[in-house]
Amino acid sequence: MNKFYNLKNFDWKIYLEKNKDLVENNINTEKDALNHFKKHGINEKRFINNKMVELWENYDWNKYKNNYFELNTLDEYGAFLHYYFNGQENNHNIFKKEEILFFKNKENYEKYNDLYKFYNWEKYLDFYQDLKDSNIKTTFECFIHYINHGINEERQIFKKKNI
Repeated sequence: MNKFYNLKNFDWKIYLEKNKDLVENNINTEKDALNHFKKHGINEKRFINNKMVELWENYDWNKYKNNYFELNTLDEYGAFLHYYFNGQENNHNIFKKEEILFFKNKENYEKYNDLYKFYNWEKYLDFYQDLKDSNIKTTFECFIHYINHGINEERQIFKKKNI
């Protein structure tokens, strides 16, 4: 078993929190969670602790796979699992998600957080074909385009519904 993925690092509460299907199937005690992990979860490579969750949520796994040629056939989760089970031990580089780095800056957070949260950046991308033509794909790339160019170009943005 991998040194990062073992019983010593198993947090049954996180295991249940991140694997909702288990709770829906009446697995809701420490003993039940541990039994499930031993019988199934270990082979299914389910989330077992906060470190695993934080790695998944805070790093760009597509960028990771694109950095290592042998990983280019993996999907995003496959790239994450590769790092978790192999890449850590081989000192592979991983990359923080750009939006996390951007919003760690207090000034950026204070100035732009509401703009990022309350507007529909997918709709912004759909509305402006030139963004797609420029290979802008992600929500964060749309947002960055808007603050760097769209504001000065007086481009329209769209509020999210139900806010």
